Amino acid sequence: MLTKIMVPLDTSALAEQALPTAAALAKTNGAELRLVLVHTPAPYDGYPDAPWNGARLAMEGAYLDGKADELAREYGITVVPEHVKGAVVPTIVELVQRHKPDLIVMTTHGRTGVSRAWLGSVADTVMRSVDVPVLMLRAAEANASPTKSLAFRRVMIPLDGSARAERIVDAALTVAGSDATYVLARAVPPVPLVTNFVDPYAVVPIIPDPDATERSAVEAKEYLLKVAHDLNENAAPAVEEAVAVSEYTAPTLLAAAKTHNVDLIALATHGRGASRFVFGSVADKILRGSTLPILVCRGGTA
Repeated sequence: MLTKIMVPLDTSALAEQALPTAAALAKTNGAELRLVLVHTPAPYDGYPDAPWNGARLAMEGAYLDGKADELAREYGITVVPEHVKGAVVPTIVELVQRHKPDLIVMTTHGRTGVSRAWLGSVADTVMRSVDVPVLMLRAAEANASPTKSLAFRRVMIPLDGSARAERIVDAALTVAGSDATYVLARAVPPVPLVTNFVDPYAVVPIIPDPDATERSAVEAKEYLLKVAHDLNENAAPAVEEAVAVSEYTAPTLLAAAKTHNVDLIALATHGRGASRFVFGSVADKILRGSTLPILVCRGGTA
């Protein structure tokens, strides 16, 4: 169960699109919803006590209090507004460490958004800096209004055989619930045929070994069946398995998400280490290549 949910805001309509889903999750779980707005003086604002700084602070505070009151009335939940000063990312990270929320919900976009706070780096950096699961919702147009919460009915969980990747399973169950269908997916790279040759400098084309590749695919399927069995024992959701042989992991997983008609991708990732899901590679390509909501959690060091 979720007990604390955090939503960073920046007064933009884009960031507000996270509110209906976050509030609905808070209502379902009886969780506290904390709205965070970080005030960062612009370089041209001058001295801290300048009248325009005070006016902007007052505007932001009124905005935050208004949103908190509105959500509390509409959803019947506890909403805590928190208005703080500082650099956006370090301040959000510090607040996460202080309040220890179970989930962060925020909007993101790739290329066309105009929201100052999320332009390019804030959402990405927060994901890389905290161990809390982060639910990333793809923002609609800047003038779109948040009218309803998202219900996740089919969730794809990419796995690579590691305990790190499996860490996201519990978070996915918490967010989507046991009524959702979970698609466990794995992309298996072709196993190259080992060829002995005399010249160590010769360029030899990579030829897949069909038998070894088939064995690898069977092992992947057995692994997914084991995870599915554990899921059914613990939470009893509907579970499907998807294994594909391809050297292009991220495009294969994105294609699987489309084929299986999922509405949420949940994956674990981390910045360094041996797992296949590392920022700059598979996870980063999925984050930037999909228009679906994505639930991300750093997989730790194990």
